[in-house]
Amino acid sequence: MNITDVRVKLVDRPNQPVKAKATFTIDDCFVIHDAKVMEGKAGLFICMPCKRLGTGERVDIAHALNNETREIIKSAIFEAYEKALAESSDSDAE
Repeated sequence: MNITDVRVKLVDRPNQPVKAKATFTIDDCFVIHDAKVMEGKAGLFICMPCKRLGTGERVDIAHALNNETREIIKSAIFEAYEKALAESSDSDAE
């Protein structure tokens, strides 16, 4: 499995846990929208798309079934996130 495209949109809401939203494509044939880069107590993590049940509980709509796949997705999104941050910093400096 290859992540063939990642698009990250930074979220400009200070003091909020969501830092960015991501869309990623697997093998140029399957796309997943609305993954989130979140900041928690232990640092950044990826939150896969989820929905809220009537009970208030959140459940993932899509997620990796093993650690290898989870790491591939996480690495690709974090790389795109870091690039988006750098580009944002560069445009702020101009």
